[in-house]
Amino acid sequence: MKLACEIGSNRILPAIRALLIMELLDLGVPYSRVSTLFSVSTTTVAKYRSKARSDVLVRKMRDDEQIMDDIRILARMIRDGGGSYHHMCELCYLVRKKFFNSVISCRNDDDSSTP
Repeated sequence: MKLACEIGSNRILPAIRALLIMELLDLGVPYSRVSTLFSVSTTTVAKYRSKARSDVLVRKMRDDEQIMDDIRILARMIRDGGGSYHHMCELCYLVRKKFFNSVISCRNDDDSSTP
């Protein structure tokens, strides 16, 4: 049995990062700034950008309007110095719910509110 955070850290968070990096680059944020924001090298930024074009989960997420709206909002928040891990948790929850039919919950999940 896989834990919710295991699915999140292995599959979902890399996909979210790839989409956030693509969105930040589309917003005109330079590679060097994106690498600083994510604490990775510019080479890693390029790898995430490549992943955003080829990964199956990323493609599913890109086709989902609600997820992409949240990605765009979070990308702007990150660009402007905001955003927190809570936003990533909310996106992870949404993706797990939509694409993994996950009944396994994470301690950060709150079914009483919509992420």
